Amino acid sequence: MNNSLEKANRELGETLYQYTSASTLDKICSLSDPGSKSGFTLRLYNAGYMNDPEEGNLLLKDFFRSKKETEDSIIKYEEWASPTIVGDVYISSLTNSKPIYDANNSSKSMPLWNSYADNHTGVALGITIKVSHQKQPSKVVKSNQSTEMTMVKESLNTFPIHHNLYKVFYKQDNMEDDSAGDSDSKNNNNSQDNMQKKINSIEDSFEKVSKLRHIFANINLVKSFIYTALEKIRYLYKESYYEYESEYRIIREANVKNAQYEKGDPRLFVTLDQSTVNASLKEIIFGSKFEGMYLWTPLISKKFGKDVKCMKSNLSYR
Repeated sequence: MNNSLEKANRELGETLYQYTSASTLDKICSLSDPGSKSGFTLRLYNAGYMNDPEEGNLLLKDFFRSKKETEDSIIKYEEWASPTIVGDVYISSLTNSKPIYDANNSSKSMPLWNSYADNHTGVALGITIKVSHQKQPSKVVKSNQSTEMTMVKESLNTFPIHHNLYKVFYKQDNMEDDSAGDSDSKNNNNSQDNMQKKINSIEDSFEKVSKLRHIFANINLVKSFIYTALEKIRYLYKESYYEYESEYRIIREANVKNAQYEKGDPRLFVTLDQSTVNASLKEIIFGSKFEGMYLWTPLISKKFGKDVKCMKSNLSYR
């Protein structure tokens, strides 16, 4: 996750974008509660709602691909793959693909407008992210008094998913370095290669634990440890054909009992811990087919003053 954090830190303070439907403006401007004075709040929705059917499972598939599961395997792929399991991971997706045309941006945002902003009838929210300094947890050090099981118990909560901004990595079919490629491509390949090394490292650890399983009195606790390690990175790894999204994610762990939902909408969400991650709304870019922009701009000005700029996308779309 350190590689992902390092990549994301380059975007802190810069404007990232969230492409979304027009109905999101209802929530931002509190149309259901006109008297509300609350400001912009970024929501993180349960990972189970993501549009990618392989969300969170691609890494696990790669992890298990080289292993022949047996009845006495420590862990099984099906323990994660079941769609009925409600996880404790909540995600908000952002991108650095600008919603307006410029020479450097080209048409990279076109599919984002199509997929996430209802074919240009929605909006793109320009958001800046600030993350407070977080003290990294210290590693568990083995002492003469520590038993194997004590170490596992301590390790389960040693490396939580920090409430932070992360860069998504994309699986590459060909990991070889292309000497003729541009510098961005080489840097991306290096990042993918580093990601693959992390996956290989987890696989090696799994193999070692499997061979030593007879020394553990409580194998379920060992399974929890392996699960925890994979849970930290599996939502930061996607297929290469999603690479155009150039996605960044704010991830937060939360117990399902602490999640919220709206009347008429069963989707569970949590909000940001503002003391850890602060998201400020800076721009609202209306899609080229958005109707009634003139109705919204005065209300946005009333709600947010001059802090939030409004504009319309200059990307042509019929």
